[in-house]
Amino acid sequence: MFKSSSNSSYWETNRILFEGDILIIGAGLVGQSIAIALQKKRLELNKSPLKICIVDKLPAGKTGASTRNAGFACFGSPTEVLDDLTKEEESEVVLRMRNRVDGLSLWKNWISQEVIDWTNHDGFEVFENKEIDIYNNVLKELPRLNKIGRQATGNADIYSVDHNPKYSKLPFSVRINGEAGLHPGKAHAALTELNRNNGTFVFNGIKIESRDTWSYSRDRWTIPSKQGMFKTQKVVVATNAWTPSILPGIDIQPGRGQVLLVTTNNKLPYRGTYHARQGYMYFRNIGNKLLLGGGRDVFLKEENSLDMTITSQVQGYLEDYVRDVLLPNQKFNVENRWAGIMAFGKFEKKSPLLNWHETNILIAARMGGMGVALAPKIGLNAAEMILK
Repeated sequence: MFKSSSNSSYWETNRILFEGDILIIGAGLVGQSIAIALQKKRLELNKSPLKICIVDKLPAGKTGASTRNAGFACFGSPTEVLDDLTKEEESEVVLRMRNRVDGLSLWKNWISQEVIDWTNHDGFEVFENKEIDIYNNVLKELPRLNKIGRQATGNADIYSVDHNPKYSKLPFSVRINGEAGLHPGKAHAALTELNRNNGTFVFNGIKIESRDTWSYSRDRWTIPSKQGMFKTQKVVVATNAWTPSILPGIDIQPGRGQVLLVTTNNKLPYRGTYHARQGYMYFRNIGNKLLLGGGRDVFLKEENSLDMTITSQVQGYLEDYVRDVLLPNQKFNVENRWAGIMAFGKFEKKSPLLNWHETNILIAARMGGMGVALAPKIGLNAAEMILK
């Protein structure tokens, strides 16, 4: 007895879908940014465009993280920076912040702010009454934080006390000058359109199998799929949390981030991007709607997952936070819920992976939950490595 299935035909698997210079596996913000940066670099060098293809296993418009995040254009809350300083040299923390800031600047250079709903409301880190000791420590460290901010951004006062917070359950607040919000769905669509206008091929719905199915001959990779073959000189693996499924053994740990969006009849007191509970909770306004995500610190084991489904435990935790802290004594309705998958290293290592894995295979992954800020900068750095 044969099981009913939809197998690929001989004609589908035995054909070449793309033959060219660069194959980028992963059509998220990072993969799209690399393709754009490559063509921009070629133009600067007065050279002809490269023949580039981007391929992704998900349908068009869908991603694992790029269109499923909270849309924070952020570069580092005070408690995040202070925590990083306990694990790394100050120079590493400064460099990471500078790369995030550079990435955010590139967004505004590449795409009109109106197109991606860029909102300049600054960022805030907020604290509950029970976090008074943490807040006081941040105040004590403000000079050091601003020194790091100045080295990374050139601005003297990135972090300052917010003297007039209007949140009854969040009485303490630190302003983060220069953070913003954007619409990640529109940003992803804009990058895709820009790539197609540049002549880049984009294939969705095609899964690339593990590296052990590939072959290399005469300076060219041949990469099979159920829909056809790809032949290319160089490969970029930009699949973030899914990278180990293609390149086994890579130090990447998935981290699911769950989100909900609520509506209320009352005017929201929040305008901007907000970090809370030492960065493990984050929220922002979208007009008069409230978007909230987080809770991984409470459900860490459960959230080390590649499953893009929501769970009742985390969603209940988020709803309780809205009810008890963000909108106390107010009625609200949950309009939408979803989950995205971030990528970290062991011990939640934040430094992105951008390195040659083997001959003409470049890894660009492990964005540490900061893919929105980092994508254009990673794109630029990757392009320089590829064209070197």
